[in-house]
Amino acid sequence: MAPSGSLTGGPIATLAPGSVDTATFSGSYTIQQSDIDAQSVSNQATATGTTPDGDDVSDLSDDNSNLENDPTDTNLPEDSEISIIKTSVFNDENGDGFAQLGETISYSFEVTNSGATTLTNVTVTDPLLDGANGTLTGGPIATLAPGATDTTTFSGSYTIQQSDIDAQSVSNQATATGTTPDGDDVSDLSDDNSNLENDPTDTNLPEDSEISIIKTSVFNDENGDGFAQLGETISYSFEVTNSGATTLTNVTVTDPLLVAPSGSLTGGPIASLAPGAVDTATFSGSYTIQQSDIDAQSVSNQATATGTTPDGDDVSDLSDDNSNLENDPTGTDLPEDSEISIIKTSVFNDENGDGFAQLGETISYSFEVTNSGATTLTNVTVTDPLLDGANGTLTGGPIATLAPGAVDTATFSGSYTIQQSDIDAQSVSNQATATGTTPDGDDVSDLSDDNSNLENDPTDTNLPEDSEISIIKTSVFNDENGDGFAQLGETISYSFEVTNSGATTLTNVTVTDPLLDGANGTLTGGPIATLAPGATDTTFSGSYTIQQSDIDAQSVSNQATATGNDT
Repeated sequence: MAPSGSLTGGPIATLAPGSVDTATFSGSYTIQQSDIDAQSVSNQATATGTTPDGDDVSDLSDDNSNLENDPTDTNLPEDSEISIIKTSVFNDENGDGFAQLGETISYSFEVTNSGATTLTNVTVTDPLLDGANGTLTGGPIATLAPGATDTTTFSGSYTIQQSDIDAQSVSNQATATGTTPDGDDVSDLSDDNSNLENDPTDTNLPEDSEISIIKTSVFNDENGDGFAQLGETISYSFEVTNSGATTLTNVTVTDPLLVAPSGSLTGGPIASLAPGAVDTATFSGSYTIQQSDIDAQSVSNQATATGTTPDGDDVSDLSDDNSNLENDPTGTDLPEDSEISIIKTSVFNDENGDGFAQLGETISYSFEVTNSGATTLTNVTVTDPLLDGANGTLTGGPIATLAPGAVDTATFSGSYTIQQSDIDAQSVSNQATATGTTPDGDDVSDLSDDNSNLENDPTDTNLPEDSEISIIKTSVFNDENGDGFAQLGETISYSFEVTNSGATTLTNVTVTDPLLDGANGTLTGGPIATLAPGATDTTFSGSYTIQQSDIDAQSVSNQATATGNDT
């Protein structure tokens, strides 16, 4: 019957006794998932016919006999299968690109019902992850329909062991198991990328076989003069480290600089160097300085350390000068004997002779330039940012040639016009720079000192301070009733003229007055934030109410005080 079945044919008009009809009736049935799960389809048909007297006779079908009434069973071949794919990711927790003890591998599982029957109680087991060093979480899956894939239920983690690092990989398989509708179990060993295969999942662990070398040097100043000469030497030391996780053998050092006739390298090979071990005593070298090195003012090169790993491969490293993590050449500076020195001295010119510094007065500068090295200097110049500006002048030079040890005190001189900011600071401080060209075309320079070729202190010129303030207090009697006489309650008005009569800027200028600060007076105004030299301010004012004692005395007399801060 619809929708899953159909029956066609008949009715048979007349069926004689003993007759058999095999052609009239036929049927078709579309198999359902429940039938597949049951692994068979079982049922019966009913045949009915009418007798000559009008009654009906009927019979339930049998599967092979007219004498029985058994159901017709159609067995459906069972197709119950399960598949599992196990994938892995190495977790490089410290990000160095290599596997170390304690780092982990994460595992993912893709479980597929690759058969035609519904599976229940689906589980995953894994001997690697069921041990002390692993974890396996998730499941079981209650029901997994045919064709369904589960990628989220199961996951695992494994902590890498030394034996794994030595083997450079971890390899194993998981097993997926599910129960079929008839209670049997189906299972599958995992593959790494396919439901049709059963290959182990291999996780490669990057090999950490490394060697590092640090090459350091000491210039040997055999004659003790502080400079490099032909025939003097450089001594080299080598620090070789097994910076990997595997034992290295036959460790050697090579260095193209330290070969005859100018160099020598001794020591080694090191038979065995354990992981983490450092060797500082086996290898050493010596190099005799050449003229080209003196001209270049340094010697720079690298050595190479090489060791053999347990699997027979070689690892090597170019030397660094101070670190196992870098590969910079070892540079040995050869002291150059080209030097220049400058002393800058000053004199404050008190043009008006008042003992204080005022705007427009000047400072005169003298310069003593010395060739304090061992090579002749040419094109010797002096620069000075103070004297090169709008307020200064610098004259003289360049000096064409200055021999070693020579001192020049006459070529360069300078003058500077004092500014208000200098007066406020009460000094002028700065430095000049002397520069000369060495025989190899390089420049040497020196910042000036105030009294020594061995120091670089600024030249300070003290400016005598002239900070002053002045105040004029004036008054007006207010005859409020106009009778020409003073009475109680009438007032006196006061005005104040405050002047910066010095040479430095004053700040926070105030006026105090004991008469006006009392109960009978008022003082208003200020403070003045800034009062420039020569400036006059009339900000302050006051009022005083006349008392009987003032009338009796026929006058009021007192003084105010102006105060300011110099900068």
